[in-house]
Amino acid sequence: RGDIYSNLQERMKTVEGAFDKSYDELLSSYNKTRNASKFSIIHTRGEHEDSTLGVTGYKYNTSGALYVNDREGFTYGGKYGWSAGVVGTKFEFNDETNKGSKETVVSGKVGVHYQTPLNGFDDNARLKWLTRGEITVNDHRTKKHSLVNGDNYINKAHFYSTDISWKNKVFYEHDINTKWTLTPYGGVDLSYGHVSKIKERGNELDLEVKAKDYFTITPNIGVETKYTLPLGLTHQAFAKLDTQVDYDVTKLYRNPNMAKIKNANTGYYKLSEPERRRGRVTVGAELGFEKEGTYGVTFRAEYQGYKKSDMNYGVKLNYKF
Repeated sequence: RGDIYSNLQERMKTVEGAFDKSYDELLSSYNKTRNASKFSIIHTRGEHEDSTLGVTGYKYNTSGALYVNDREGFTYGGKYGWSAGVVGTKFEFNDETNKGSKETVVSGKVGVHYQTPLNGFDDNARLKWLTRGEITVNDHRTKKHSLVNGDNYINKAHFYSTDISWKNKVFYEHDINTKWTLTPYGGVDLSYGHVSKIKERGNELDLEVKAKDYFTITPNIGVETKYTLPLGLTHQAFAKLDTQVDYDVTKLYRNPNMAKIKNANTGYYKLSEPERRRGRVTVGAELGFEKEGTYGVTFRAEYQGYKKSDMNYGVKLNYKF
């Protein structure tokens, strides 16, 4: 049937998430100079489960790197710059009828960002607006195992997808004391995505999957708290907790993805539509160690639940100069 193609868009969002957390950490870190270069080595593992019949859950493993050029603006608290990154993600599918199926995705991203303070009377520039524009291109290679009447069919495919996004965030940095900060925020993300037509190749039962577009508008609100423990004059450890509520104004899956037997006279049929709550709650925790303005290492775990659940954890190595 092609169950592994039912939630392609969800896997694209999984890749986006790996970039986002590293990006947020690099951009919020202290700049030693007015023109700072920041690098992050990313490694994330996770598992996505979906109880919907005909939708295949997956485990994933993402590794890569992100570069951010961050320039201080002319007003205190303002900044602008650009970013580029590449990651490779391996997906393994765990449904009984697709056991052994795998997908490898190589993703490249470029983007620009701009941040400005919103309260000109606040010398500390605690209230800010951050906006980002990004383009991601994904190269997908799948190897699908299908168990049909006791026989195992193997089919391969090579296709592409793109995601163009505009992300906005307004946040307020409140210092409870010199070691503890609280940052509430709200924002809205807009994204357009496209998945190219998929044509499998194999001995039998090759599938063809229709090209598909999506457009999402997702407002969000959240809060982040961070506690820092100085270790000598230049080093520090920190712990961070955060929670975020997202709501999809437009659905990621307006209609199910469509597939058919390649080179057959039969028409397209609907694949199962994945479970995706329009309202979602995500909680995360981080532990880290850093030398201020130079390097650091961060461990993060994150969970999102309901019928569809997503648990991931990872490590990031950051270097700035």
